[in-house]
Amino acid sequence: MGIPDDTTIAAGVRRWVDDMARGTREDREELADWIEEATRSGFPAVLAVLSLAELSLRTLWKTFDDDELGDFYDVASEAELDVTAEKFKAAALARPYIDDGKIPTEIIELVMARDGRRCQACGETEDLTIDHKIIPWSEGGSSTDPENLQVLCRSCNSRKGTRPWIAPAEATA
Repeated sequence: MGIPDDTTIAAGVRRWVDDMARGTREDREELADWIEEATRSGFPAVLAVLSLAELSLRTLWKTFDDDELGDFYDVASEAELDVTAEKFKAAALARPYIDDGKIPTEIIELVMARDGRRCQACGETEDLTIDHKIIPWSEGGSSTDPENLQVLCRSCNSRKGTRPWIAPAEATA
């Protein structure tokens, strides 16, 4: 038995990469580590990236974080595999954003300052809350977009409930 030629070696590597890409989550994570090491060492990682690109967007975003998907995008882009690169970008963008309803502190401060630290319905300055004014959080409204948030006192917020906000001027018009 002689030394295998480059074609035989490449075919073997491709079979291994395909098996790893379609294997378990741990297999795919090991393949990602291999791609990272191959990239650092100068070994062409394009075969592995091509195999991973055949996976569904859901499998990609469930297996790899955005940094890893960005690395795969870079490898594919450098190899001028634009369609493959776009697959990794699409996987990162397809990752669902889970809004848990918690409003980040910096957004609370921004909305409080914008609204003058006053209830936007009655003008109260005590017992203030941040309310999802346009689209309620329970219906998918953003907790990070200041345009969807307003300052209301606890009483007005309770009265409003999950209904969209109506400006006081609009309510009397």
